[in-house]
Amino acid sequence: MPLDPSALSPETCRVERVFRLRVELGPLDRAEDMREAVLSVTSLTWGDYDQVSFETETGHQHYRTGPDAAGGPLPPETVPARALSFSIPPETALLGRVLDAIQHAHSYEEPVIYVTESLATRARPEITRSSPWKKWHRADG
Repeated sequence: MPLDPSALSPETCRVERVFRLRVELGPLDRAEDMREAVLSVTSLTWGDYDQVSFETETGHQHYRTGPDAAGGPLPPETVPARALSFSIPPETALLGRVLDAIQHAHSYEEPVIYVTESLATRARPEITRSSPWKKWHRADG
């Protein structure tokens, strides 16, 4: 059963629908280049912030190319990889432009891109900014 954001009523934030994307980056892909490609289409806004994304530490991606791949069939390979995640408004036309930007900027013939319909929170700063736990109120912040 899909969650209905209008059924949620937290005091400190609002909840809205988004498309969440996760792009796996191969060893030749730079997260900065991929972010720039996406930013040429949308600002990656999150509340009062823009250019918001998350990049994982390096892990490993395993694959084997098939007979119809650009390089032909090759033995299985494991390469260093990272992932870049971000969200965009749930607009299908925008999603199409973002996917095109990623496809053009990615080094792989078949980039691994996950798109998920999701819910995300947006803070209500008029309520949360005074919290003593916020970094600007803390000695260690």
